[in-house]
Amino acid sequence: MNHFQDYTNNRSRLARIDASLFFAPTSCTPLENSVLWIAGCRPSSFIRFAYALSGLDIQFHLTDFLEGKRIGDLTTQQMTKFDELQGETIRKERNLCSRLASLQEDIVDQPFASKIFTSKNYEEEDHHYQFENADEALDEHSQHMAGVMEEADELRMKTLKQIVINILEPVQAVEYLAAAKRMRLCFQQWGKKRDHHHSNKLD
Repeated sequence: MNHFQDYTNNRSRLARIDASLFFAPTSCTPLENSVLWIAGCRPSSFIRFAYALSGLDIQFHLTDFLEGKRIGDLTTQQMTKFDELQGETIRKERNLCSRLASLQEDIVDQPFASKIFTSKNYEEEDHHYQFENADEALDEHSQHMAGVMEEADELRMKTLKQIVINILEPVQAVEYLAAAKRMRLCFQQWGKKRDHHHSNKLD
């Protein structure tokens, strides 16, 4: 958990330099990037993953895929805590989604639009746009995006800590983290395999 916290702290620091790199990281495959939520995993998916590993979410048959690994049956008390955590997490996710949507809409609002749709930016003769320097506005926008990502990371960290430290028993927590790591590596391999397959089709 300390490693996860260090990772989150470093992301926050680097995002203040350029947040856009984290929303579509080049280290991830297109498949991995397609399932990102504000530059990472959706925190509520951590809870669904725990349900799946306990056998409660039988639709996914995740325990079969992960070679029969389970975190064991959840007690009534654990279930209650998970339900409360899920409700709280989803409410916070919705708030962050709304803020991200506003930031994305700002791109076609002031001050960006005014830098594009001005008469001096367009030369009729060669039909070529001459854009003004938008670095200042883009830097400000990036800072806002970094702030949203930082809050999303905090929610991810808080949710994971609640699951691993406050809800699951130590042995369950170890099995949960091991299964999560395996799932992460599998997604990476699936992404690489699909990229290779699609590249061959294009060739």
